[in-house]
Amino acid sequence: MIQKRVFTITMPDSLRQKSPSDHDGNTGSFNFMGQIARFLSGLGSWVTQTWHNLRPHSRTWSGAGLAMFLGAMVLQFIFLIQLFSPLTQPLPLLGGMLVGAVIALCIGAAISFVIWLLKRVPLLFGLLTVASIPPIMLTLFTLLIGQAVTTSLVAIAVFVVLLILLGGGLGVVFGQRDGWRQLTRRHRTFVTMSITVSSVGLISFTLWLLDDGTSVTVPIDAWPGQTQVEPLALADPSRQGEYPVRTLTYGSGTDLHRPEFGYEVDLVTDPVDGSSFIEWDGLTAWDRSRFWGFDAERLPRNGRVWYPDWSKENGSKGDGEEEERSPLVLIVHGNHPMQDFSDEGYGYLGEMLASRGYVVASIDENFLNLSWSDIFDGLGSENDARGWLLLEHLQLWREWSVDATSPFFQRVDLDRVALVGHSRGGEAVAIAAAFNKLKHYPDDANQRFEYGFGIRTLIAIAPVDGHYQPAGIGTTLEGIDYLVVHGAQDMDVVSFAGMDQYERINLGKETHSTHTHFKAAVYIWGANHGQFNTTWGRFDLPQPGVRLLNVKQLLTGDEQRQIMRVLSGAFLDASLKKERAYLPLFYDLWRGAEWLPETTYVNRFADSTVHHIAAYGEDIDLTTASIDGAFISGRDLSIWREQPIGTKWGENDDNRVVYLGWNRQNSVPSYTITLPDNFIVGKADTLTVALADADEILNVEQDIEKHDATGNEAKDGPKESIRLTVEVTDRTGEVARLPLVVQGQLQPTIGKLNADWFDTNKRGEPILQTYALPLTDFVAQNNALNSEIISSIRFLFNSTEAATLVLDEVGLATWK
Repeated sequence: MIQKRVFTITMPDSLRQKSPSDHDGNTGSFNFMGQIARFLSGLGSWVTQTWHNLRPHSRTWSGAGLAMFLGAMVLQFIFLIQLFSPLTQPLPLLGGMLVGAVIALCIGAAISFVIWLLKRVPLLFGLLTVASIPPIMLTLFTLLIGQAVTTSLVAIAVFVVLLILLGGGLGVVFGQRDGWRQLTRRHRTFVTMSITVSSVGLISFTLWLLDDGTSVTVPIDAWPGQTQVEPLALADPSRQGEYPVRTLTYGSGTDLHRPEFGYEVDLVTDPVDGSSFIEWDGLTAWDRSRFWGFDAERLPRNGRVWYPDWSKENGSKGDGEEEERSPLVLIVHGNHPMQDFSDEGYGYLGEMLASRGYVVASIDENFLNLSWSDIFDGLGSENDARGWLLLEHLQLWREWSVDATSPFFQRVDLDRVALVGHSRGGEAVAIAAAFNKLKHYPDDANQRFEYGFGIRTLIAIAPVDGHYQPAGIGTTLEGIDYLVVHGAQDMDVVSFAGMDQYERINLGKETHSTHTHFKAAVYIWGANHGQFNTTWGRFDLPQPGVRLLNVKQLLTGDEQRQIMRVLSGAFLDASLKKERAYLPLFYDLWRGAEWLPETTYVNRFADSTVHHIAAYGEDIDLTTASIDGAFISGRDLSIWREQPIGTKWGENDDNRVVYLGWNRQNSVPSYTITLPDNFIVGKADTLTVALADADEILNVEQDIEKHDATGNEAKDGPKESIRLTVEVTDRTGEVARLPLVVQGQLQPTIGKLNADWFDTNKRGEPILQTYALPLTDFVAQNNALNSEIISSIRFLFNSTEAATLVLDEVGLATWK
């Protein structure tokens, strides 16, 4: 028989008598469940009573709403003063503030009315709260850069809560006469804590935003020969040349804001009708016409010119001796507040190039830039107008070159023209080059073109792509030299958008060394968007929202512009002056290390001598290559697929690549391109290949946490470089191998915040690096190898245990 045991606790009579529910029958036993219920009931009563004593009164709600709205207006003021107009132009600023406040209040009134109908909150609080949302989101919500979504939401929430606490507390204290004395001691404590905590929080939040962030270690990774690389035995392409530099301006002579284009202008020019290219109407038309004094039918042609003083040749030329005509370089800015003039920001390039024999003009297109009135309807897709206007400037130079009264009479070579563009200007130069060869405007055949200038060279600095597409397709160019430069810390154009245009440059198949066309791309750690222009500054986006980002990791403005001097000087000399000895710099920047600031560079290069064996754009068959008769095979690969290369903003559909991944066990994974039996190398002397670490972009596509190729969570800091071996086999069976180190993936930095622990999104993108492997190096490794009859190229993944990489443009070139 099982005996039931009952455990009891004998309680004092006083407690036993308090509640019958605490006892179990007549035994006097303590009932735990009853005691818990009694405790919870008492806790609920305390909470109810506390809320009754501390619940917000109408003045609390009003104060909280007013504080939030005033805080939102302060943020909007800071935003507008940078984005739309400096203090010297108060009308657009006040107009923007007024329009923003009216819109915010109207939205708040509409939503608050609905809330009021539902009896949720007092009407005034609802109106002011909802009205505060648009300006707060406008200034703090860094979805504009697509990289800090969670962080932006948290920042907005913290800011709003702190404002509500501060305003509510102050509303209680000052909302009515003797407000403080009417409060209970408990209520005073709560109000004091609210004001103190919110004040400290807002001050701390502001100080955090004002901080530039933290330094980041530059992830310099080596590729073969970095420490032993032979410097180019050439003069520094950024050096000041032998010519003294003269300057002048040309323009309408009627500019309302800049004397250099107004009454002080040196050469007066006629306006042009741009109404076929832009929609100059509505509020933005009124605002622009009021500010500038003209409309779309009378666009001015204004420019700042730097040119050599041909009269002072340092004794190198005799008096009256005719000088060779100078190459012409036009530079055009991108989108920026139109009242904060951008064209003067490229003087550092103008001075340097003019001293070395170039004529340089920085083109004024500020009237096509953004303004406060664009909040309703701006100019629309105006990049075709930017490109067309460059050609209209070249018309001026054509006239001056044959005008005996012009300072440029017979001095400018219109068969050697380069266009340099920054941001939207970087796309505009490609549009101009395309229009230059057309007879009609692609969107309207009634607009005839008669240009035909000798545009040989394009340089795009952090360009956009696709803002204008002629006839609805990307701008394709042929027979032109192209350089694109981008910063890894660009907070405006966050992806390397210029690589789309790079892929659409058709170099042709010329093989003579003096007639080859070439293209290059350079990606720079620590460079942002604005510092390529001296007037744009260190912050790519308006404050205070941009302050969520870490700007301390940036190069200085002087360093960033020195890079641009070197790259533009070398590229223009190679393209327009035929000094081709500078070209090796663009497939191995370490050869110019003494000219450049110390940072990490990724560079890509191709010319018209490259014969692509595998470029991955010809079909969807993984086993075919770019030349007839060649085939591809893989062994023990965990990933093998062809696709457009991924970026932070989707995919670059103009560039298909192959993704290769492996997790080496007992075998050695490999990827082999077998050439046809009749393939002859010919004059080619270099094996070229473009490679990048693909780990980051794969995880972006899968929308999962960052992991390495083995599935383990990746550690912070620079990744170890991928090591592999390139093997070449000839038709006699002789084999030679060279080791190759693929630069480790750059740390993803766009969106990296000024407090690293607060950064919830650390995306990166693979940037292809060109590797040039001389065939003589393979022969040196095996003297029996006949590099004229190569039968296969194999990539052996025999060093790094597991990784994923991007492979593109395997080919042979004549580069030595």
